[in-house]
Amino acid sequence: MVFISYLPLLFFASIPFKTIIKWLFPIKTPQQSPHIKSGSHIILFGLIHLLNFLVGYAGTTITEQLFFYEYPIFNYIGIAMLTIGYFWSFLKQFNPAGNITSFILGILVFYNIHFLWIFPIIAMVLIIITNHIDMGLFLALLTTYSGIIVLDLNETFIIIHTIIVVLFILRKNNSLTSFFSSNPKTLIDQFYNRHPY
Repeated sequence: MVFISYLPLLFFASIPFKTIIKWLFPIKTPQQSPHIKSGSHIILFGLIHLLNFLVGYAGTTITEQLFFYEYPIFNYIGIAMLTIGYFWSFLKQFNPAGNITSFILGILVFYNIHFLWIFPIIAMVLIIITNHIDMGLFLALLTTYSGIIVLDLNETFIIIHTIIVVLFILRKNNSLTSFFSSNPKTLIDQFYNRHPY
């Protein structure tokens, strides 16, 4: 019976806001110019990432409020269900519901507001150093364990963050292992294969 109470959380995390926003506000790029027109694309880009951030933040808030009983295991299961629902969205054929970084940032900010600026800076530096987006994000997730000491976080953050790291490894397994191959996808390769927003 307790598992049924996690299903709305799983459904909430699976909502692909990017697809919904693109459907509500269709923007057509001109055929004669391959460049992206900045005005409306930047607004939609910001809105999509804000919604992905809010899924992580609001989902964690809901989980903390609803499932924080005497035993914290219910809270851990709630965060795991939220992350599984977002990383493997059944509404997007088991692809991520949106940008994983914005979602994880929302969860981290719930535990400490300083992650709002610490995590993006660390992630950008490590992405540039490794020349690989997913490996840089993985290393940034590992460095956020230092937040336990620096930001004086409670011990539940260790378990919840470990759940997120393990699920990130499972979601990005192919990309993380291709980093160690002879021909990994570099930032330039990913830039040329990017989506408009």
